[in-house]
Amino acid sequence: MDQNEIKFLNLENELLSTRKKLNDLIYEYSQADRTSPEAVNTALYQDKINYLETELKYLGNQLQILKNMQNVQSSQPVQNVQSVQISQPAQNVQSVQISQPAQNAQSIQSPQPVKNAQPKYAAGINTVRKPQDYEKLFGKNFMGIFASVLIFISLIIFATLIIPHLTDTMKMIGMYLVSFGILGGGYALYKKNNQNNFYIALIGCGAGSLYLSLLLSNLYFKRIDDIALYLLILVWTVFVKYLTRIKNFVFMIIGQCGIFIAMVLGTLLCVSEKDSGKFLVLIIFYMISSFVFSNLGKAYLRFLVNFRRNDTSEEIDAETFYYEDNLFSHICKFLNLTVITLGLSMMPVKWDSLKITCVIFMMLYLLLEFYIAYKEECRHGLVFQILTIADSFLFICLFEAVNFYAMDATYLLMYLVSLALLFYVNKKGERAGFKVVSEIYCFFMLYLGCSLNPFIREHLYAYLTVIPFMLYGILKKKRLYLYTSILYIAQFLFLIMSLSSTYFLKTELLIMIVICYSVFLYSCKKTEETWFKIAGYLVLCFITFLSVNDFAHATMLQYMIQQNGIHSELMEKAYLISFITVAVIHLILCKLDYFGKEKPVENMMYGITALWMVLGCRAIYYENWKLLIILITILLFIINSKKLLSKHKYAGYYVAFKYTALMICILNSFEVVNYIISISLLLFAIVSIIAGFYKNNTSFRLYGLVLSMISIFKLIMIDIQYDSTIENAVSFFVSGVLCFIISFIYNKIDTNFKKGNPPEKKE
Repeated sequence: MDQNEIKFLNLENELLSTRKKLNDLIYEYSQADRTSPEAVNTALYQDKINYLETELKYLGNQLQILKNMQNVQSSQPVQNVQSVQISQPAQNVQSVQISQPAQNAQSIQSPQPVKNAQPKYAAGINTVRKPQDYEKLFGKNFMGIFASVLIFISLIIFATLIIPHLTDTMKMIGMYLVSFGILGGGYALYKKNNQNNFYIALIGCGAGSLYLSLLLSNLYFKRIDDIALYLLILVWTVFVKYLTRIKNFVFMIIGQCGIFIAMVLGTLLCVSEKDSGKFLVLIIFYMISSFVFSNLGKAYLRFLVNFRRNDTSEEIDAETFYYEDNLFSHICKFLNLTVITLGLSMMPVKWDSLKITCVIFMMLYLLLEFYIAYKEECRHGLVFQILTIADSFLFICLFEAVNFYAMDATYLLMYLVSLALLFYVNKKGERAGFKVVSEIYCFFMLYLGCSLNPFIREHLYAYLTVIPFMLYGILKKKRLYLYTSILYIAQFLFLIMSLSSTYFLKTELLIMIVICYSVFLYSCKKTEETWFKIAGYLVLCFITFLSVNDFAHATMLQYMIQQNGIHSELMEKAYLISFITVAVIHLILCKLDYFGKEKPVENMMYGITALWMVLGCRAIYYENWKLLIILITILLFIINSKKLLSKHKYAGYYVAFKYTALMICILNSFEVVNYIISISLLLFAIVSIIAGFYKNNTSFRLYGLVLSMISIFKLIMIDIQYDSTIENAVSFFVSGVLCFIISFIYNKIDTNFKKGNPPEKKE
């Protein structure tokens, strides 16, 4: 056996010895109570790390030796190598594995290096939790709480039997003796056997009995005043906080329930006595007790350590803390703050310096809660979002509870709080999860804050909602903000209907809509959101039409045009101005293909064009600006015709029909006689046939033939008045000439086909 093999055997023996020490250490750690904060010893962890590092060092040495042995020529027989393997005492290995339970053996087989390991729940890494043992949870934890409640009830029943025979002093002494007796007995038994959860339940029962004794001493026996009661409860809170080191879950519930009961009773007392001073004492008590009990927990201590180290270059090795780990504490805070807010709202005093001081303290405490929650990591986030929403709502209710400021100030605060919460949630990032819940809540509250505040609604609405949301959505590529800005634009409809006919208000409203329209057109060039373009343009077309109509009417009223029958003329002119404005904008956007050539966008533009065509046909019948309206309406009818004919085979029927309808509307607006309309239709039929041959479009030709027959039938059977011979003769003559023209056209085309010269399709 050479020197390398001897060294290899020595290292392997040392490795077995180290593994056995590590196995013993894991067995010792597995027997400890992991639920208590003191169970995990820092020195124990350090030893474990040292043993693991030593094992890794030995493994590295073994690997190097094996590499060296491979490079050495095989001068030893194969049986020597086998003897090396057999020379190790197998029973030692077995003793190491059998000496521990099965679960510990698994941890030995796959040791992990702890030095570079990340915290228990690294940020952004999903953790897998073991299935919850509900039998153990209810049997060892909740049953102790239920037992305490039953003992409370039995003590109350027993007290009702002996109370008539005792004085108040004897009753109080008896209460405290029983409470301290149960508490001290349970604690003494726990010291002897800290693994028995029944003893922990006795400690909890004694702590609860002591709390009830304090309350009865104030409420029933009147031996201690309110301030003394709160001080004693504070001492009791510190004591229960100390007991959480024994069993965190059980005494956490007991302590929080005690604080909550004190808050409910104290609030009822302050409201009944209308005493703002006691309310201030109650709030100070709650802030201190909550800070002692909730904010000095393990997670918060780590937070304070990390916060102090933020300004230094020291490495932070504290374990990451999570919102879900302190969820019960956050819920209890919300319940207590709700009780206080309700109490302040029920206080009959409208303005009082002490009441305002109470509100300021509560709002500051809520801000502290927001700050602490922000510093915590969120593995899921839905509960975080819900409680954040609830706390922000309490913040607004506290401000309203003072009832000193005008309602407008409350709505302004609602807007500011919602906006701050929106940035708060977005700053929290994706790690919070479910932030869409808070965002929707903030959107709704922002809408209420702006629409219910008269000044904001009339002067600042667009600048505080539509414009920042649309620009932020474009800048950050957030679809939710873009579509929310469209909903805010729709609110202009209610503003138009609710505002009075004041010229200056209508002017400001129109300016806001024009700016929103401009920002929307800018945003459409920065995004590919098709449905944002469609929804925004539809809403803005409708809102702009109504706003311009409203503004034009208010403007004309401003010049005091007050004559008989003038009101209808004002309505007519206002309608025409709004139609001209929106139609011209639409024509420009269509000509430029501003919103792109996606099929949904094109269909939307076709639909809006058809709507303006109908409105234009209506506007033609008004007497004011008749020629201008006819020109704009003709442009609306022309704008999409070429595009439709190039894309659809049978679009010629629609195009020819809409021109026919336009011609009839224009002729009717000038009140021409019916036979002139019929002759015009026949002329248009001829034009359609010629265009059909010129463009090689069958739909135009067929439409022209059908229209010619309809116009001739209308002319002969409906329009001709037989009491006028000259007119009849002229009408028949003209109709005959037109029919000859149609016949000539078809014969001419047929002759060309026979000569082998068919008409070419013109582009």
